[in-house]
Amino acid sequence: MTYNIPPYLYRMEGGTVTISLLSSPSINIFDSSLFAPASFVSGTNIQSGTGSTSFSIPHGLTGTPSFFQVMASSDDADNTNIRKVTATATSLIINYKVAPAIGTNNLSWSWMARL
Repeated sequence: MTYNIPPYLYRMEGGTVTISLLSSPSINIFDSSLFAPASFVSGTNIQSGTGSTSFSIPHGLTGTPSFFQVMASSDDADNTNIRKVTATATSLIINYKVAPAIGTNNLSWSWMARL
C-alpha cells in the first residue's frame, strides 16, 4: 500500500522531519519546496530480535540510495556485530555476524539514506 503524505504533515521550514516507516513501509515522500520526490531520508527503526542475522529497514526513496548509513542505537543491536549494510531500491539491509539477542523491540537503529 502506498501513502501520499501532504507536505504540510511533514515539512517544517528550516527543520528536519522523521517519518516512521514501521507501519507504512511504502511511502511516497515529497519535498514540498521542490514539488519533487525527497532525495534524503532518515529515521529510527525498532524491531524485535528473532534469531535472524538479517534485518530490513524500508527507506521510502524512489530508487537505490547512493549513500546510506545505519548505526545501532540499542545495546542489543551492537555496531561491532554488524557484518555489513547494503541498500536496495526499497530497503537498507543489515547483516549480522551472529544473530542479536532474542527479545521484543530490543533492536533499534538510527539510519539515513540519500539518492
